Amino acid sequence: MRAAPTLSARLVTLAEQMVDDLAAVLAEEAGAGLGDPMPALVAEQLGWVHAHVLREIGRRTAEGQDPSAIAIATLERLDVIESLLGERVRTYGSRA
Repeated sequence: MRAAPTLSARLVTLAEQMVDDLAAVLAEEAGAGLGDPMPALVAEQLGWVHAHVLREIGRRTAEGQDPSAIAIATLERLDVIESLLGERVRTYGSRA
């Protein structure tokens, strides 16, 4: 799928839209003011996590790995990613 330029372009567009939509929701939930960069920055970081996980699952699937092994490896990788994200990112926009 990534070898097809039109499909790759569509995936990029969808990812960008997802990040933009998430930034808007985060801004609303956090009560962010106009011009506050925080919602977009948090959304971009979470967008990277999403893209990374999908890429990793795709790679492992293409290698023929067992779905259960892929799930376990993905959860382990998410634990590492979570440890890299600061508390402020992990809790930004959370409802009290």
